[in-house]
Parts: sequence; C-alpha cells; structure tokens
Amino acid sequence: MAREVTPSDTVMAYQDVFTSPAGQIVLADLMRRFSFTRQSTFQPGISRDIDTVFYEGQRSVLVKVGYMLDVDPVE
Repeated sequence: MAREVTPSDTVMAYQDVFTSPAGQIVLADLMRRFSFTRQSTFQPGISRDIDTVFYEGQRSVLVKVGYMLDVDPVE
C-alpha cells in the first residue's frame, strides 16, 4: 500500500522540481508567459471581464508555485 503524501512531501516535491536546472528553465518560461509581473491582468478598454478572470487564473498558478518555493517544508 502506498504511503500517504504529506504537505511536507508536496512542498519538497515542488522545490525539487523547480530548483533543478530544467525546472528553472520551465519556471522562467512560465513566468515570462503567464505571470503578469510587469503589467496588470486588467487593461481598461482592451480587456473584457472574462479576459481578466482568465489571466488571473493563469497568474494564480505561478503565485502558488512561488509560495511553495518559499515554504519551509519542516514547518
């Protein structure tokens, strides 16, 4: 029977994946494409409300990855 995955296991898996050389390349690409770190997800006169919601959904995934990389897995 498989062992239950703990929250600490999940944090360590995120950190193993995204701190590896390949993970750094993937994370940089995702940040470039979906993070909206240099612009708002809302663009008055251009974006429809549904566009903003869609872009925020993309951005929220990267926020979660960033959070998991900052968490101490022992806590």
